[in-house]
Formats: sequence, C-alpha cells, structure tokens
Amino acid sequence: MSVHPVWMGEYRNFLIAHTRTDNTIRNYEMRLRQAEAWCDQRGLHLATLNAETMKEMAEAFHKSHTVRGQLRSALKYFYRMKGIDAPLGAIPVPTQPQGRSRALERERATLLHKTARYWVPEGTAVMFGLYLGLRVTEIASAQWSRFDREMSWYTAIGKGDRTRELPVHPTLLDDLRYVRRRGDFVFPGHAGRVHVTQGTVWKWCMKVAEEAGIPRITTHELRHTAITEVYDRTGDLLAAQAFAGHTRPDTTKRYTRKNVTRLVNAVYAINYED
Repeated sequence: MSVHPVWMGEYRNFLIAHTRTDNTIRNYEMRLRQAEAWCDQRGLHLATLNAETMKEMAEAFHKSHTVRGQLRSALKYFYRMKGIDAPLGAIPVPTQPQGRSRALERERATLLHKTARYWVPEGTAVMFGLYLGLRVTEIASAQWSRFDREMSWYTAIGKGDRTRELPVHPTLLDDLRYVRRRGDFVFPGHAGRVHVTQGTVWKWCMKVAEEAGIPRITTHELRHTAITEVYDRTGDLLAAQAFAGHTRPDTTKRYTRKNVTRLVNAVYAINYED
C-alpha cells in the first residue's frame, strides 16, 4: 500500500479532522513520504511492516527525539486512518533532551526592540514575538479579530489548537496604531495566500536583527525572550506558564536566564587546586 496522492489527500483530511496544526500536518506528511520512499526502495509496503522492519526503517531516520517522534506519530495517524494495528512500539524515540532558555541577552533584546519600534511590517512581527511570546506560525497568521474590542487582550491559538488569552502590552498596542488594516490578517499574504508565510516572518526577523547590529537570531528566540522576561522579572511560574501556553510547569522552568547564570557560576566554582 503506497501513499499515493489520493491517499495523501485522505491523510491530510484525517489529520485536519483530528485538530492537527498546519505545521504539524506538513511535518507528518513529510515523514510519511519518507517512510514510503524507504519501503519502495526495498519492495516493502507500509501496511505490512512487522516489528523488525519497522525498527529497521526507523534507523534510517535521524536519531533525535523530534524526528523519531514525528515519524511514529505520522505513522500512527496513517495506520489509524486505515484501521491497521501496526507495531509502532518498534520505533525507538530517544528521550527528549533537557532544554535550556534561548532568550536573547537583555542588551541585545533592547537593541532589537528599539530597532523594531514603528517599523511596519518587519518590526511589527518582531514586536508580536517580544511582547506576546507567539510562535512563528502564530505571528504569520495573527488576526485582528483575535483582539478584543478594546485591543487589550489577544487570543492566541497554539499547538493542538489550544487557546490562551494574553494581555496586550501598551507598547505593542502603540505600535499597532501604525499598522494599516487590509482584511482580518495583520500580515496579509500575496499570490493567493491569506497571510504571510513562516519564511517571510523569519526573513523580517533577520532584517530587523541586521539593522540592529546584532548576530543572526531565530524567530523562536523572540518567544524564548518574552517568556524569560516574564519569568525572570516576576518570579511567577504559573503566570509564565499561562503566558507561554505550556501544559507542564517543568517546561516553563527552562525559560530563565537566572538558571543559566547559576549553572555557570556553579561550574566556575569548581576548584581542585586549593
């Protein structure tokens, strides 16, 4: 059973019905095509893989928590769609490594913020990351209709279509007064797209960073910076967790510069010479 285009269409609709986000759908489709290609090269079929061949196929994928996890999940939905009981447990998924904050140092964040102010649309996208802690997908698809009438709260839709209500910082609100509204999307797209792509937001972020004279940064670092600022300045883990939209507080605990400083100081305190 190859994953022909007709099956891919059915698969996409199945994922949409199970509330997968656009980014997740693209990742799962990619992993499914890669799994199919591996099978085709060996004259095998996805529908008939046993535990041994399933494990062998997994070894052809990068040994990381993210890639193996995507592969297993992508196949899980495919087999569920087809009503097949497959030995997915044979796909080894490494333990997720303990993350760390990728927040910008305050000096760099200040430079980036100063450069982004009143720069539409490039700087506006950066401000969404710095003040709302949105993921790149959430920035690209930001909508005016998700603000309340007073523009004081914004409803963000994150992973798994989970929503979180976020207060709008007065500085961001001030910047938004300079954005011309053209439809419901804050960042309208072109060539038939209703809103800009993630790649466009990434390029805007790079452009603002270059103008600010700071090294290359990623859009996700904007989110890390916002969450870290909330946590470091308030010390309120529950508030930071709600702001980030994390399901577990342990995830939010990674977002702090203080822990990094403490770790560095602790390591530098090692002294075997005295």
